[in-house]
Amino acid sequence: MRKWWTIGLAAALALGACGDDDDDGGNGGNGGAGGTGGAGGQEQVTFAQVRSEVFPNCSSVGCHADALAASGSVVIRPEDQFADAVYNNLVETAVAEVPGRPEPEVETRVVPGDPAASYLYWKVLGHEPGNPDNAVSGQAMPPTCATPPCLPQDQVELIRAWIAGGATR
Repeated sequence: MRKWWTIGLAAALALGACGDDDDDGGNGGNGGAGGTGGAGGQEQVTFAQVRSEVFPNCSSVGCHADALAASGSVVIRPEDQFADAVYNNLVETAVAEVPGRPEPEVETRVVPGDPAASYLYWKVLGHEPGNPDNAVSGQAMPPTCATPPCLPQDQVELIRAWIAGGATR
């Protein structure tokens, strides 16, 4: 009995060490750790999870509060009544060109299935995924630390996994 338990544990550890091979991250991009994103029967990250775990930071800092909408900033509110509007303002939506700001590196805020083509992921990393030497235009999100990424690693990975998994609601 003990032999089978040991074999089972070894197999579980070996499988758990296998993330996906999509290395999106330099400093903080994680690129596959965390085991989310829907592949291989793993739990799919939803927009509701991103809203509840990450977005409270976005509106509390003031950068994405209602008053800044006219400046080209995306209004991000974590409350349920704003979920559809926030989702529609992010997913498959062009990055707004703002006079006086550098042109963004990618053209779409969130491209379902492609974190590297998603402006949101670039902004939370602070640089091009997989290339920390290519900094994002403007400020990284959130602009609360000297060296991005400024969000906790698990929140960066949650955003990456949500986008990679198709940016589902």
